[in-house]
Amino acid sequence: MLFRSKYNLQFILLFILIIILASIPLFHNQIVLGDDLSFHILRIRNLSESLKHFDLFPKIDVLTLNGYGYGSNLMYPNIFLYLPAILHVLGLDIVLSYKIFVIFIHVITCLICYYTCYKISNGKYASLVASAIYTLCQYRMLDVYSRGSVGEYLAITFVPLIVLGVYDYLFDDFNNPHYLGVGFWGLMMSHTISLEIMMAVTIVIFLINYKKVFIKEKIVKLCITAIIVLLASAIYLFPMLEQFLFYKFNVSHTAGLWEYGMSLKDLFNMNKYGIGIIVPLLLIIRFFIRDRRKVVLGDQCLVAGLFALYMTTKYFPWKLISKIFVIQFPWRMNAVAMVFFAIAIAIYLKNINNKYFYYLEMSLIIISVVLFNQSLQQRFYSTQSSFDDTCVLGAGEWLPEGTNTSLLTDSSHVIYDKNIINMEKNYNSIKFVAKSTGKYDIPLLYYKGYVAYIDNGEKKEYQEVCKKENNLVCVNVSKENSRVVVKYEGTLIQKVSVWVTFVTFIYIIMYFVKKSRYNV
Repeated sequence: MLFRSKYNLQFILLFILIIILASIPLFHNQIVLGDDLSFHILRIRNLSESLKHFDLFPKIDVLTLNGYGYGSNLMYPNIFLYLPAILHVLGLDIVLSYKIFVIFIHVITCLICYYTCYKISNGKYASLVASAIYTLCQYRMLDVYSRGSVGEYLAITFVPLIVLGVYDYLFDDFNNPHYLGVGFWGLMMSHTISLEIMMAVTIVIFLINYKKVFIKEKIVKLCITAIIVLLASAIYLFPMLEQFLFYKFNVSHTAGLWEYGMSLKDLFNMNKYGIGIIVPLLLIIRFFIRDRRKVVLGDQCLVAGLFALYMTTKYFPWKLISKIFVIQFPWRMNAVAMVFFAIAIAIYLKNINNKYFYYLEMSLIIISVVLFNQSLQQRFYSTQSSFDDTCVLGAGEWLPEGTNTSLLTDSSHVIYDKNIINMEKNYNSIKFVAKSTGKYDIPLLYYKGYVAYIDNGEKKEYQEVCKKENNLVCVNVSKENSRVVVKYEGTLIQKVSVWVTFVTFIYIIMYFVKKSRYNV
């Protein structure tokens, strides 16, 4: 039988309900135009274009800036965008591809949070309610829809795994280091700031529980896990470090974090990046548990969540740590608060073990989602035509320092001594005939990895590539009447990094296959 019991059927239907509730804004025939959505849609368009040309690991977004290109993939991992990009290549329009991607992330987020809460609380329904709280929490929903912050809501998906990994280290034998490994790899490949936050959270928890940390066998496993995560992330990490080593970019750092801290009222405002009013109501169930000994861990999670929530406010002394803990916006600590609140609620519900409390909690969650969607109706809904602009860069962090994007309008010709030279462009390569020797300005934004060569039909004669005014590519041609090709071939570090990540994943797969056979 597909469903062995009515209990399992109810469980599956409840899970489906959670995903439907999370996806309500996607059922509109248009899409909510989140703050950063246009930028991420453009990233998906660029990745689709690369896949069409069989460029599987593109570093330059070739469509961006009117064809001048933008190196966001060098600094901003795009591995999780392959799903919508492939759907777009297969013929789905970009908006529908993105909607399917969001629903998929809802499912994965709910499953990971459920698994985390179940492993810690050992309560099936309690964990499902907790995962509903986490998946449907106001901050995450605002992140997905109002902000359109793809990197951050991807990171929120992996945060519970890191907490589970810390729990496994401190309260178990650390036989599942892959919890921490997958969690931190997911953050590394989705959102660097969230990675920084969770590294800090992990370090603080380890310091508080230092007596349980310094165990030789566990430390060895932890170090091996860290090395594997770094190697598995090589495809992104090493090329990014290479670019930063040689050039400066417009990476923005928020000087005054306290300026973005929320007031106490903002924490519960449905239109602010807080937790809303429902979560505090859900936590009231703690008062129905008399035996504190049964919920010590739940209380510890509650305290951790409250402290993380405190860090989102303007009352936290951000001035003291803002130079060493750069997270741009304090409200990002809400993701940490919510995972601890979810685990606490799972533990409380498991110990109460009263179905009426489950119904009450789910009813409150549904009410919160309805209210959220009512407020979301005030947001602007957009059609696919709204995503045709190729100059959407977000904050433009990955522009070479000093770039004036207003001058990057016409990428249809090469310039030599103020004269226009006709050219032929195909995906990420430009071909033109250089009648004279000298420096030619190429309509491409410069990043390390561009090459130029004279194509004489026999062998490539590589030419000097340098950076010109406004950070454009410049080629110093050494022969007259030469057919010159300029393209982004990448660097040796980029090419080696792909193989390092590939070999690492082969090792990981072989390890788990061998482990599963041994367990059987």
